[in-house]
Amino acid sequence: MMSMAFVILAVLASECSSSKESNGIVFAKVRVNMTNDMSQHTLTIHCKSDDDDLGEHALSYGQSFHWHFKIDYFLRTLFTCDMWWNDSSGKLVKGNYDIYQATRDWKRCRRYCSFPIRVDGVYGFMRETQTFVLVYPWPK
Repeated sequence: MMSMAFVILAVLASECSSSKESNGIVFAKVRVNMTNDMSQHTLTIHCKSDDDDLGEHALSYGQSFHWHFKIDYFLRTLFTCDMWWNDSSGKLVKGNYDIYQATRDWKRCRRYCSFPIRVDGVYGFMRETQTFVLVYPWPK
């Protein structure tokens, strides 16, 4: 009886993960890349999910921080990032953003999500148009 239940569960899991509707989203490996695109400023980033704290990273111009993960079965994968830098007058510019949210970002960037960080905000790569667009402006 127990082995029959296991076989049924295995078949159901296989069908769910290979369905056309999911397009392979469940358990997909995703890479996120964040790049400081501000020539005169050091950017500090601290990203985390419910399961992982990726630590604090100070990025000079042109430097990147990246990580990878697998999307969870219930599509709840979410990474938030605190980011801050000082503008040319010394004023602290800071924001907190949902950088990766599985239900939103799978369509937008699939398995590779790239975020250049600029003086006007956080840009994200849009797979459909093959362009970067402003997704999060810095708070005023």
